[in-house]
Amino acid sequence: MFDDMIRDLFSLSFDFLGININVGDIASTITQFANFSTMKNKNIFTIAKTCYDIVLPVGLSLLTLFVMIKFIKEVLEVNKLTWERVVMIGIEFFIYKALIDNSFRFLTTIMNITSNLYTSVTNAIAVSNVATGTTVGNAMAEFCSGGMVKQCCLLIVVLILWIGIMGTMIGCITQVVMVFAKIILGFATAPVPLAMGMNDNGGANTTKTFIMWMCSLGLEYILMMICTKIYSVGMGTVTSDLAGGIKVFFANALLLAMISFCSPLAEKLTGGR
Repeated sequence: MFDDMIRDLFSLSFDFLGININVGDIASTITQFANFSTMKNKNIFTIAKTCYDIVLPVGLSLLTLFVMIKFIKEVLEVNKLTWERVVMIGIEFFIYKALIDNSFRFLTTIMNITSNLYTSVTNAIAVSNVATGTTVGNAMAEFCSGGMVKQCCLLIVVLILWIGIMGTMIGCITQVVMVFAKIILGFATAPVPLAMGMNDNGGANTTKTFIMWMCSLGLEYILMMICTKIYSVGMGTVTSDLAGGIKVFFANALLLAMISFCSPLAEKLTGGR
């Protein structure tokens, strides 16, 4: 009696940022979001370029300010002032200026490298044999069978499981989308942390940390892909009983926990924090 409704519940899908999000095929959904080569061509990524063009003059202004402060310090220390130190400041300025002027291209190169690595890992550990929404829906529909009273009671159990599965699914997708949002913010504000490299008060560490943080975002996608592979292997087949529904719920909860751990792990591996 409730077969079609249950199958529809476990096969819900909607579009977000041009990506089809399927409740019952979470592995495929994460794979689409985690592919930077695809996501960078989405219209949403134009926000990064627009904001970057606005922030670029700010970064160059900060760079000029830090250079002036350095020159003033050198002039005030007359006994230590040498032409070599002045030339080194000038060389350092032009290096950072070139880096800031080409920061968008520089970060794109970093993300392309991590994206190529992501593709290699994806091909090596191909995610397959994951229970889809149709499979889970059919199993739960078969589980919710029998007499009228029995079906109504079992439907309540299935709905409780569905709410849990939906919650973990949304949590996983939120984590994945958050990484892409961080990438957009990183591209948009890149000139400022790169300009901090000219600041004598720990500015070089700020620039280094920012670059490694961007690398960690690309690595985070790779870690998420590995987590998705673990999820796909763990899922296997779904049986048409209560244990099958609990198995799906547990697998999604485990995937959420693993994906949540990817961000701090990637930052530790790259030193981007």
